Amino acid sequence: METSSALSRAILAVMDANVDVVNMSYGEYASQHNYGRIVELSNELVDEHNVTFVVSAGNNGPALGTVGAPGGTTSSMLAVGAYVSPKMMEGEYIMRDSALSGIAYTWSSRGPTFDGDLGVNICAPGAAIAPVPNWTLNKKQLMNGTSMSSPNCAGNIALLISAMKAQGVEYTPYSIRRALENTAVKVPNVEVYAQGKGLIQVLPAFKYLAGSNSFDGGRKFPLHYEIKTSSGDGKARGIFLRDSVDFAHDSTEVNVTVTPKFHKKAVQDDKVHFEQHVRLVPSARWIDVGRNLALMHGGRAFKVLVKTKHLTAGEHYGEIVAYDTKNEARGALFTIPVTVIKPEDAKSVVTYQTKFQPGDISRRFFTPAQDSTWADIIFSRANENDREVESNASGKLYMFDALQFQPLVRQSSSSFHKAFFLKPGEEVAFSMDLLGGLTTEFCLGQFWSALGDSIVQIEIRFHGVKPDQEKIVVTGGEESHKVLVSSTVETENLAPKVSFTKYVQHIRPKTAEISPLSSSRDQFPDKRQVYQLVLTYPFTKKEAGKVVPYLPLLNDRLYESPFEAQLMMIFDEKKQYLGCSDAYGNETTLKKGSYVVRAQVRHEDVNKLEKLKQMILVLEHEVKEINASVFGHQDDVALGGKALDKKSLATGKYVPLFIGEPAHDKLPAGSTVGDVLMGKIHFGQKDGTIKGSGRRPGGFDITYVIPPAPTPVKEPEPEEPKDERDEEEIANEAVRDLLLERVTKLVGKSTFLPAWQRLVDQFPNYLPAMQAKLRHFDFEANRSTQLAAVIEAADAVLALIKQDELALFFGTRSVPGDQPATEKKLRKEKEKEKAILVDALARKARALGDSSQWDDFLLAYADLQKWEDVEAATYLHVSLLHDRHFDAFGLALQRLRKVQDMEQADKTKIISDEKLAAEINSTLDALQWHHWTKYETQWERRRAPTSYRIF
Repeated sequence: METSSALSRAILAVMDANVDVVNMSYGEYASQHNYGRIVELSNELVDEHNVTFVVSAGNNGPALGTVGAPGGTTSSMLAVGAYVSPKMMEGEYIMRDSALSGIAYTWSSRGPTFDGDLGVNICAPGAAIAPVPNWTLNKKQLMNGTSMSSPNCAGNIALLISAMKAQGVEYTPYSIRRALENTAVKVPNVEVYAQGKGLIQVLPAFKYLAGSNSFDGGRKFPLHYEIKTSSGDGKARGIFLRDSVDFAHDSTEVNVTVTPKFHKKAVQDDKVHFEQHVRLVPSARWIDVGRNLALMHGGRAFKVLVKTKHLTAGEHYGEIVAYDTKNEARGALFTIPVTVIKPEDAKSVVTYQTKFQPGDISRRFFTPAQDSTWADIIFSRANENDREVESNASGKLYMFDALQFQPLVRQSSSSFHKAFFLKPGEEVAFSMDLLGGLTTEFCLGQFWSALGDSIVQIEIRFHGVKPDQEKIVVTGGEESHKVLVSSTVETENLAPKVSFTKYVQHIRPKTAEISPLSSSRDQFPDKRQVYQLVLTYPFTKKEAGKVVPYLPLLNDRLYESPFEAQLMMIFDEKKQYLGCSDAYGNETTLKKGSYVVRAQVRHEDVNKLEKLKQMILVLEHEVKEINASVFGHQDDVALGGKALDKKSLATGKYVPLFIGEPAHDKLPAGSTVGDVLMGKIHFGQKDGTIKGSGRRPGGFDITYVIPPAPTPVKEPEPEEPKDERDEEEIANEAVRDLLLERVTKLVGKSTFLPAWQRLVDQFPNYLPAMQAKLRHFDFEANRSTQLAAVIEAADAVLALIKQDELALFFGTRSVPGDQPATEKKLRKEKEKEKAILVDALARKARALGDSSQWDDFLLAYADLQKWEDVEAATYLHVSLLHDRHFDAFGLALQRLRKVQDMEQADKTKIISDEKLAAEINSTLDALQWHHWTKYETQWERRRAPTSYRIF
């Protein structure tokens, strides 16, 4: 997916290259429209660098308000919808019915925006049989989408600009827009939200532009007219009435401000002398506005009255068109869009029927009850006489959208979308979550290419199981958390279930550094510099699994983000790149081990970056589902009562539920006090209704704050047997242990042998001391030059161990249950002796193999096998020698791969990364798999780079 870093760099590249027209055929939903850092940069590109920015409207129709960012939501950009003509249907889609008229594609996104802008400026053909990459093994392929209509429009605009340059006609991106909008052809029977001002007409647009230089296109004229209305948050670009509160009165008065916007380098005298007399013409009788407006550089404010009393339920579009009183033939100078969506009050069950032809769209707008939380939608087709039924066994294709405008929420999080086939006599049901009290559009469309007529019956059943808390937070130590649950819509079946699926850590940055970015890629033409803030967040993964890093202050916003970047990259201890996450969370699978997240935020204002230096990272760990019980009474928690199974909740009634805490031994490894579990709580019974989910899809958010760990209960220690030795013997043992500790720290160093000699002179034949000498000679850095000393030291250790007696001791299992202290002490001593024995056998066998003393090696290897499973990774070195002696290189490679896949901390205890890579390559060479040797060498550079990957 696109990133804001890439978008900002692309904009700077366009500025640097003096590009005339840009097409961008992708985008996302946004929680705020015409807002954000990328929008600011786009405005600068268009307003100051004369670049016409063409963007696809989106492919998320047919509901209203589905335009995406940046194209359909940004004033400086030209948003293009997708149109399909009869000739396209015949020539590209091979459709049988050629009598169909041109329409907008069913999936083409529609306006308006959150703040009342029309959203779509114009439409263009949205399909082509076009060249595709060679990997498809096709020369060309039918492609459709607003990703096709947008470049079609951009190509037409390129022709316009080329002609204007050739003829010396001055222009701006806004004069081109006015030309396109004023010359576009209205497509009959297509709603304005899908086609904007109509279908692009390039020749009339050029004639318009060629004759407009006396009043448009130069810097002495305004670039555009900024519209601000008091609708919504008071900064809207249009008049938009949608929710029930907007219709509390018979009419609504809206303040409108119109301000001419000049080029940044416009001459001040042109601003001073600017005077534009405008005639305001409303397109509908329910819009009332004064007719004459005298505009100066500072702009003017006026009032508009929208009379909604006699409007029927549904969508109504009108506009106030501003004409130049001295030249009305030039068309609209600017337009103030007016959208009224008058909802119907929803009963608990709503049923209606709609007739469809190809491309038809049915919209109904309902305001669910304030406490509604989800709805079931059931579709069924009548057994109509359909001449297309027999030729399409799967039925007709329909697209359904249900959409709410929730404040500062992307449409993807406040809508439900489904495409489905439906045959006569068939029925399908879906469920969607919603917010009560907000107008909800229920939009069903028969797909534009689904031939034949149809009749669909739609039933909507609203439900209202709702807790008294917006977000449920259970604090560890509460033991039970009370929640009041009500149902105000209809009687519901309860079967509460709590499931936690995420473990969350909050991490402060270890470092935070601000630095300038590349002067070639991240500097504006006027030498303004873009800076980066790089934050590092170290963390430890106690269990293998998936993680998602989040920056709550910035994430879940892309085009509407106030910063240019929010990219996070995850690295291991060797600086190997493992995964990334940007505006929207992305999972990375990690092994157990230590890692670091490096996050980058970009902006040209250093002061803005300084404020983020202590920004917290939220790290989500995916965990196996952890459950908590829900009880019907608080005493059931304290007394160990039975959890609530099922319960009926009558309309208008409340019922208290008590949420218990998850068992502490079920909490994720590494979780500490203050960390949280996140999950969902469902109140309704799954599939508890005849049709639909029976409960709110997605449930309700629940968080559990992890408390301090319980104090471990220690088993009583058995009484130590009385030490019968005299004080001198005990003191000597303490001295011996101290000397051994000091000697052990000198293993591998030049000062080891003198210190070791002093120890054995005082305590001869002390087994741990002999093992220390073996480890000294077998120290990895020096062992290759002293293999004979390793073998001799190993033999000295083995000579002190009576292996037969040790084997006899471990030949019988200890009796379960309490054991005498003396027996436990003896077993502990024997286990230490066995560990020393195995260590000596392994080191001796390895030294013999490295010395090519193969007969003795095989005997030593056989002795080791008597005591240990040599398949364990601990014995990698000696097992590799055995494999290679018998030319079992495949088995050797298998062993090495298993070690390679181990957690880093465990792996480095066995072999260094460099030696592991060398062992793998030598094994591959022995197999004569030279292509794999090359592959492994290249990957090793990636696994252990010299520095972190740059942003």
